[in-house]
Amino acid sequence: MRRIMWNRIVTAGILAAALASGTMLQAYASQEDPVMETESQAAEEMIRIGEKHSDSDYEVRLINESGRAITGIALRASYGEYSDNLLPDDTMLQEHEEGILWCEPAEILNFVPPVYDIQLTFADEGTAVLHTLPFGDAQELTILTDEESGIVYVRFVSLSLDSETDSLQSEKNIARSGEEGMIADYRSRTGQAPSGNADSSQDAEAPAPAPAPAPEPQQCLDNGLMF
Repeated sequence: MRRIMWNRIVTAGILAAALASGTMLQAYASQEDPVMETESQAAEEMIRIGEKHSDSDYEVRLINESGRAITGIALRASYGEYSDNLLPDDTMLQEHEEGILWCEPAEILNFVPPVYDIQLTFADEGTAVLHTLPFGDAQELTILTDEESGIVYVRFVSLSLDSETDSLQSEKNIARSGEEGMIADYRSRTGQAPSGNADSSQDAEAPAPAPAPAPEPQQCLDNGLMF
């Protein structure tokens, strides 16, 4: 009899321990990871710059450390037309503020990868262009301003090189030489017609140059001189 009672007590204890363990595991599983929860909340609080159209879109975090509030962000691919302002209406990307930018991949022409530029408009109505942004090779782009030259550039960690780099020297070179040569080189490598040149139909319709006036007939004076 005592052995039966002891077996019942042991069995009841095992069942109670199992139930308690299962309850604890269920409660633990129902709790969200605090780190993941914090990251999710931070992402939701970031300003949405543009819209995500598909999973193939580039997604990058923009961090404004330029020293000025940004009122406009426009994107262009392969030196095409700039988009409209991608910031939501009546929204600014303030200093130290972050936003999530999405960009649809552009077409590859003649095996030449597309390039992406961003035009920034600041609250003081100044503008700047960030050239050849490393979409696909960076998860974050920090927007900075060089104190000496006033040039706006980006700093990022290159995923392919596993190192931090920035575009300051590149932006300085473009500021000195201008965009025209860079755009012309890209268009020549992709087989596009130079921007701004008239096409053949326009050349054919161009008016012919006016004929030069006929020279006036020369007259002879009595002494044989011509005038």
